[in-house]
This record gives sequence, C-alpha cells and structure tokens, in this order.
Amino acid sequence: MQNASSKLNVTCPECGHEFELSPAVLSGLREQAQADAKAVHEKERTSLRTQLDSLKSKADSITAREAELKTKSENLDQSVETKLKQRESELSAKAEAKARETLDLQLKELTQE
Repeated sequence: MQNASSKLNVTCPECGHEFELSPAVLSGLREQAQADAKAVHEKERTSLRTQLDSLKSKADSITAREAELKTKSENLDQSVETKLKQRESELSAKAEAKARETLDLQLKELTQE
C-alpha cells in the first residue's frame, strides 16, 4: 500500500491500524530482499553449474565410448579380413590339392592305357 510520496503504509492484521514504515525499516527490508534474491540466484547458478558439469561429463563419456566402439569395430573388421584371407588361402590350397590329385589320377589312367 503505497501513497503518492512513495512511502509505504502497512496495516496491522490484528487491529487494522495503518501506519507508515520508517526509512530505516524500509532500508532493512530492501537489503534483506536483495540478500534473499542474491542467495536464490547463487543457489540456482550453482545448481545449473552442477547440471552443466554433469552433462559435460556425460558427453565426454559418450565421446570416449564412441571412440572405443570405433576402435573395436576397426579391430573386428581387420580380424574378419584376416580370417577371410586365411580361409581363402586354405580353400585355394585344398582346391589346388584336389586338382593335382585329379590330374595325377587322370595321368595315371592315361599312362596305363
């Protein structure tokens, strides 16, 4: 309840008497309100900083996991490639041995004829 001269009048909730607050009381109230607002601001800022740090930590963890998975994928690709080449060599050697056996058998039959 403010009047035109920007003085604050308050009403007693018990008796209904209206009285003007002194500049000292108003100053104290302003200081307390500013201190309360600053405390709330700092608390929110600290909370947001904590959340930001947590998100950064999670992002770093995800980045590290992605790098780990990429390395594992590359190693798996190399392993598969190595096994494919090894299997190809084995099959080629078996096919060559089978072909020699067949040719030796055919040569033996021709020689006998």
